[in-house]
Amino acid sequence: MTTPQCFLAANHLHHDKFLSAHELSFSYGPVTALKDVSFELCKGERSAVVGPNGAGKSTLFKLIVGLLAPTRGTLSFEGYDSGQRPPIAYVPQRNDVDWRFPLSVRDVVMMGRAAHIGLFGRPSAEDRRVVEEALVHVRLDGLADRQINALSGGQQQRMFIAQALAQQAKMVLMDEPLNGLDLKAQQDVYAVLDFLREQEVTVFISTHDLDQAAAHFDRVMLLNHTMQDFDVPTRVFTPDQLSAVYGAGLRLVQTDEGYLLVGDEVAHSHG
Repeated sequence: MTTPQCFLAANHLHHDKFLSAHELSFSYGPVTALKDVSFELCKGERSAVVGPNGAGKSTLFKLIVGLLAPTRGTLSFEGYDSGQRPPIAYVPQRNDVDWRFPLSVRDVVMMGRAAHIGLFGRPSAEDRRVVEEALVHVRLDGLADRQINALSGGQQQRMFIAQALAQQAKMVLMDEPLNGLDLKAQQDVYAVLDFLREQEVTVFISTHDLDQAAAHFDRVMLLNHTMQDFDVPTRVFTPDQLSAVYGAGLRLVQTDEGYLLVGDEVAHSHG
């Protein structure tokens, strides 16, 4: 059962609903990508969606952003008329970006101000102030003039989060944001996500790493075309539910160092 309302999780009280999806479905021609997915997200919530390759995670993100329209069902945002969306930022996988393009960190973050600047406009003093403030929040102000191809993986992720801050996004979608990052870089990203929570920005990520999802996120959606569950990780990652989605005998174990998934196969190798 999905938690039907804003909730108390990980000592964070979420007061207000942000997004509601009701029986959300989408098909690519005869192929069903998502079927009857219903859930709510709250302001400031940090949640993750997990599932096998081809489970519909990318399709779900595209529906939320508005790149796709649902075949059936509805998606609405609290305080916005039907069909309208608040500013939503999307952080792609790092391997989906052409890092050879000659841009500085500041250039990329300034792209978050595009809606304010316009197609042929020039950044105003306010635009520059917002960008510099975003760079400070993600601790990249000292690297603002560095070319993006000279950044580490963790710095690249923080740059995109700074772009979301400059956009003044109410929601940030992130596709595999921790993939390939070492422990220190992961901690740096989580520190920035903590700041987003303080700003009541809703964060929703897709990840292959079930251990990370269990340890660092308020709720986890278990998805395989349909939604198996959406709740706190300990309720979602049960042997029966994991086996139903991944086809392997898996269970979640809490250790002194966090959560560990054990079983017949390594869970986060499935993605």
